[in-house]
Amino acid sequence: MKNEAIEKALSNEIISNKKARRRQKKGGALRWLNTFSVGFAVMLLGGYLTYLSMPNISIKMAAVQSGIDAKYPGYKPDGYALNGPIKFKSGEVSMKYAYADGSSGYTITQQKSGWNSSAVKEFFSEKHKNPNTTMIDGLTIYSGVGKKRLG
Repeated sequence: MKNEAIEKALSNEIISNKKARRRQKKGGALRWLNTFSVGFAVMLLGGYLTYLSMPNISIKMAAVQSGIDAKYPGYKPDGYALNGPIKFKSGEVSMKYAYADGSSGYTITQQKSGWNSSAVKEFFSEKHKNPNTTMIDGLTIYSGVGKKRLG
């Protein structure tokens, strides 16, 4: 009688193991779908983060290829955004910005120089009439309208 009870218990265990295996097979498709969904979400997130950091990536690539330590500016006026690709040539990197409605724009060019602040101001004063001087985060920024030439 004891042996019969043991055999009956063992046969029930074997049957329940077979049912569990069948459930695992059905769960395998669900597991695959979950893995695919998580992988797809990670890929989308990675793509979005790459899209957000593209200006920084492109300025670093241009800096390496031009041979200077160019940086993406920490300040830009409200309403202006990078317009077009970052251009570079040996020793120079240029970034063109445009206002949202396209009515105005400016270009930032970074290049190697041995000039100090007074030499930059003198050069800029020759090119522009009444330059404006602005201090932002310890940097001196000169801006103005170009001189008109007659004749």
